[in-house]
Amino acid sequence: MPIEQPPPNLLTRESLRKIVFQFRDVLMAREYLSQQDVAEYRDLLLVKLVEHVTARVPYYLEQLAPALAGGTFSVERWCKIPLLTRAGLQRDASKLYAQTLPFYFGTVGERGTSGSTGRPVDFREDDLHVAASEAQMDRAFTWWGLDGNKTHATFMSTYDAKFCAGDQTRNEWRFGYPDGVRHILELMVDIDKQIDWLANVRPDYLSVRGGIHLAQLAQRAEERNEDMSFELILSGASAMTAEARRLADRIFKSRVADIYGAAEAGIIACECPDCGLYHTCDETIFVEVLRDDGSPCDEGEMGRVVITPLYNYAMSLIRYEIGDYATRGPAHAPCGRGLSSLSSIVGRYRNVFVLKDGRIVQPYVHYSLRKHLGYRQIQMVQTAYDRVEIRYVPYGDEPPDRSAIEDLLHQMLDPGMTIILVPVDRFEAQPAGKFEETLCLVSNDGRLPRLS
Repeated sequence: MPIEQPPPNLLTRESLRKIVFQFRDVLMAREYLSQQDVAEYRDLLLVKLVEHVTARVPYYLEQLAPALAGGTFSVERWCKIPLLTRAGLQRDASKLYAQTLPFYFGTVGERGTSGSTGRPVDFREDDLHVAASEAQMDRAFTWWGLDGNKTHATFMSTYDAKFCAGDQTRNEWRFGYPDGVRHILELMVDIDKQIDWLANVRPDYLSVRGGIHLAQLAQRAEERNEDMSFELILSGASAMTAEARRLADRIFKSRVADIYGAAEAGIIACECPDCGLYHTCDETIFVEVLRDDGSPCDEGEMGRVVITPLYNYAMSLIRYEIGDYATRGPAHAPCGRGLSSLSSIVGRYRNVFVLKDGRIVQPYVHYSLRKHLGYRQIQMVQTAYDRVEIRYVPYGDEPPDRSAIEDLLHQMLDPGMTIILVPVDRFEAQPAGKFEETLCLVSNDGRLPRLS
């Protein structure tokens, strides 16, 4: 990507660490400002972002026209800007790439998702956006008092064989603590293997993939009479539930810290240990909660989450409707922080699969599937113990590589699984507009009741 001056050296771990610490310290120093002060600071960043995209991203000239009065951007007209949908991002991703980038935003990386709404997204991000999101994460760690020298167990959802085989470790799971050990296991392995692994590594902290995953672990640990506890459980990537929190408290003797984010946007909101609300990361991302008519929700209303990351100049997402639902929190949080809040995040749901041999797995649509199947949207549905349908809206001219798809799913799930490809014209809207990328239609005989 062309930049306005010669780029700095590639961002090293050490230089990223320094930037993250400085950014985090600024966030910590400003979080008790009034909500008006926080909003004024955010609006300044919005103005700079709009100046950037109008100069360097032709796609936005038409999109932003409703907010430009006489060629000048007006924050008061922000709500006039049309929303960028996930389907629109999928379709027009390359049009959102900046033609040039200010040098101080650093280098640009390219990433992609399988699509947690079933829609894959390719995106770019600059170094400053990465640092901003990491600073928000480190502030959340500071809020909750996490000690980076302690051990942290996490699950990897990339389906790498080495993470299926057993415990893999990495160091410095929190910036500034190079000796802190992170234990890693593949998420797709069955719950009993996950429990065996946790009983062996005995981590201080545990990260889970939402309420359903946490409930699976807690219920199975109790069935097996496993005695394990964690100082804190962190959750993300899927909705947390009140029942899962109760199970965590009763079985694991642990509180839950829920962190809300998205790969293409970074950290969006973090649960507050003091007031229990989710504080939106107002200094680095503008979060709107909207009714169906586009007007902002009041306190206690559930609406669509619309976000605008403030530091990703490489691929700016302005008024991006991410596909989630959340409930707007009070205007003034009881803890005194001047950040906006959400009282709950409905999010998306990932249903578990129940295999014929009794194993229960946490499936996900793996990114590698896109190498063998062109799709605009996709859903994996378990219709029998030994049968999974891959329902998808086709994209591109290449026919599916059935053999490669079967090999991948047999490796991830079970060698005896029958894989059926089902092309569809479109997916019907589901209740409240949510989309389930995985869906299980098989009874599990009450062993692990599903949570919603």
